[in-house]
Amino acid sequence: MKQAALPILVLLVVVTLAIVTALPSASVEADHYQRFRDGNSLYTLLSGSIGRGYSLQDVEELLGPGTPLESEDSVETHRAALRETAMWDPDSYPDGIYNDDTFKAWSGSDEEVTLQFRNNHLVNFLPEQFTTFRPSYDLAGQAEQYDEIEVNSELEIAGREVSSAPLTREKSNPVTTTAQ
Repeated sequence: MKQAALPILVLLVVVTLAIVTALPSASVEADHYQRFRDGNSLYTLLSGSIGRGYSLQDVEELLGPGTPLESEDSVETHRAALRETAMWDPDSYPDGIYNDDTFKAWSGSDEEVTLQFRNNHLVNFLPEQFTTFRPSYDLAGQAEQYDEIEVNSELEIAGREVSSAPLTREKSNPVTTTAQ
């Protein structure tokens, strides 16, 4: 009995490995995101499964089809905001912003992430911007705060907020206690 157990175990391991390698390589997280469109799955994919230089086809295999920006005016507004941000912080957009760049958006929960593509390849993308999912809240048309930062941005590209209005930090009144 003991002599037969080892060959059977080896056979089971070989068959299991063959089955695993033959399975489609679709990510469970990608399937979950495409089904439920939740922000946590979106950020998980953006931080770990997608990288700068990926083709639009590769990104859409993981995230599903992206939504192009509605109009040329909207695209020009995005480009102008990006150029303004890149002027003040050149390291934030090392690939620059060109007139023929395309932008596609993916949503998750209440989040929307817009990615920039040039010649059908992802540019100006930093995966570390997506390591933590931070849901936003909109109550009665007013953007609420998370992490004590007031969100005034109308635009978020590749996880970075781009706006003509600066982000402001809320000052809280410190609570002082005295020992008696």
